[in-house]
Amino acid sequence: MTNYKLENIDIEDIEQVLQKVEDTFEFRFENNELRNVENFGELTDAIKNKIKLEHKENCTSQQSFNKLRKVLKSEFEFNEITPKTELSLIFPKRNRLQLIKKVENKLNFKLNITETKRIYTNSLLLILGISILSFFYDYRIAIIGICIAFFGLWATNKLGKELNLENVGDLAKKMKRENYLKSRRNSKTINKSEIEEIIIDLFSIELSLNKSELTRKSLI
Repeated sequence: MTNYKLENIDIEDIEQVLQKVEDTFEFRFENNELRNVENFGELTDAIKNKIKLEHKENCTSQQSFNKLRKVLKSEFEFNEITPKTELSLIFPKRNRLQLIKKVENKLNFKLNITETKRIYTNSLLLILGISILSFFYDYRIAIIGICIAFFGLWATNKLGKELNLENVGDLAKKMKRENYLKSRRNSKTINKSEIEEIIIDLFSIELSLNKSELTRKSLI
């Protein structure tokens, strides 16, 4: 079996995933601390060694869901919230951003569950491309077009209302993956058996990789 090579992926993309790992487990690597890491297994071990918290044999998935359900029940009039409860019912589009912000304030971290409609993003990227090409004809039009495109991308990113998850269960999983310690009942503890699963999930999702490609011998 051929080992997948993470070295074929842009180093900046890998660094962004590592930052997400640092954020979810709340630690930081020092400069050049990973310089001798050669494969995914060594990287996973380096991450585990940075997490100096008490081990508890309890399930973060359940704790994450319970914490989310408690907040949702306190803020919204729902008699029952299950993993299958649709987020579109909890966060109706007309005031979606305000409601999400309210929940984020209770949880004390960002959820990042909205995005812009793809057609708007694609249109603005098209304007940006055309504007860049316009430098060959009229630099003034090009500058105006680039400014419009960049402002539009910024605004749509801030104001996008489309949900990128379907239900409460999906959101609880995202919370566990991206805000692991804050999703636990006691943020000073960790279940060591879950760490590698979280690391693999983050690399798989953020780099669009199949989990089978992330073996301990996968080269970096």
